[in-house]
Amino acid sequence: MKESDSEFGHFWENECFKTLTLKNYKAERTWERSPYDILVNNKIRIDVKSACPYFGKTGYRVHTFALNKRIPTCDIYVLYALYENKKDIERIMIVPSSIVGQISISVGSKSKYHQYTDRWDYIDILQGE
Repeated sequence: MKESDSEFGHFWENECFKTLTLKNYKAERTWERSPYDILVNNKIRIDVKSACPYFGKTGYRVHTFALNKRIPTCDIYVLYALYENKKDIERIMIVPSSIVGQISISVGSKSKYHQYTDRWDYIDILQGE
């Protein structure tokens, strides 16, 4: 992985950490080689992914998030779909890992993942389980 990719990922992990803290969650960053990025309330494992859009072979604009694991090691994916400038947020999706069974997620203009936009309440839902 290129250093710039690593810095890009760390930046959005830090943004997620700040957001969680502002929402009064007890957030804890994990060590570099951990299979997830943030531990919330000593229970909920969060993996943060970010992606800029591109135009696929079909000509549609999509965000693709590389999960790199068929079996998730987290409870929730926080997906930052960014605009082309790589710094402004188009959409944040909070997706329970239990519905994900592939190694990447692609999100176009119409996607089943749009229903998870700003669904931070999934942390509370999983917390209660």
